[in-house]
Amino acid sequence: MPTGKSAKDTYDSEVVDPEFSRIFQKYFPKMLEEFENQDLSQETYVGLALDSADIWGIQLIVCAGLTKDKRMQTLGYAQMEHENALTAASGLLKNLVKRGLRYDTGILCVVGDTEGFQEAIVDVFGTHAYIQKRT
Repeated sequence: MPTGKSAKDTYDSEVVDPEFSRIFQKYFPKMLEEFENQDLSQETYVGLALDSADIWGIQLIVCAGLTKDKRMQTLGYAQMEHENALTAASGLLKNLVKRGLRYDTGILCVVGDTEGFQEAIVDVFGTHAYIQKRT
């Protein structure tokens, strides 16, 4: 954990069960790889939500997709620096397309205030994107 805080400070609990920790370390890399490579072509997404978050001092872009049957699913994430939000967001969106995200009939993109998101969306989806800033 990059913050240097103890488990007690972070989780209001003493040390995590060692068996859980061993299981997590063994299976998490495979689970993360499966998440990052999940096939998106079998689902119809009508919207995307793109926002940034600071997690333990690391700036991340998180993208969730809204399916036509109104289910929200986390689709991907990317690490960024303020200076390269455009680069990171473009890379994330291009990865979603590579994994099968369809947008040719149009896709609503709801974005946070992070500079570069709108430009990245237009760069990747062109005129198929309808952009709404989150209020």
